[in-house]
Amino acid sequence: MAGALHKAAMPFAAILATSLLIGNPANAGSVSRIDANGGQITVSFDGFVESASTFSLLGPDRIAVDIKGGKAGRGGRATGMVKSVRQGQYNPNTARIVFDLDRPAVITGGSFSADGKSLKLNMQSVGGMRSGPVVSPSFHRLICVQNHRRSPIV
Repeated sequence: MAGALHKAAMPFAAILATSLLIGNPANAGSVSRIDANGGQITVSFDGFVESASTFSLLGPDRIAVDIKGGKAGRGGRATGMVKSVRQGQYNPNTARIVFDLDRPAVITGGSFSADGKSLKLNMQSVGGMRSGPVVSPSFHRLICVQNHRRSPIV
């Protein structure tokens, strides 16, 4: 009898252990505020997130930020070279924030705050204004900020 009970409980224990290791998107930190002002972007969260990565695109000019362990919020405030901000849920465990730009730019650095509930990114314009769309990106920059470290892993 004890052997049968043990066999019945093992699949449940395996499922429970797997769900704890994978993480639960329901516990992910949501994006609570976005401020893009000049060359600095600040993203605030209502809880903890795992990491952030960025990439730049041309034609139209954009910077995308993927927040692993994050949930998308709504809107954001944009000034300077950032024309607008939008966000959505890229996959169940990753929020994506897209900054529409008036000229090409890259992220040159970034870090999480000491409490891990905000992310500051430094943005720099590359090249001048141009007319017409560019079909393929001429640059691609990736920054990863993991485990709420003060210094990014580049």
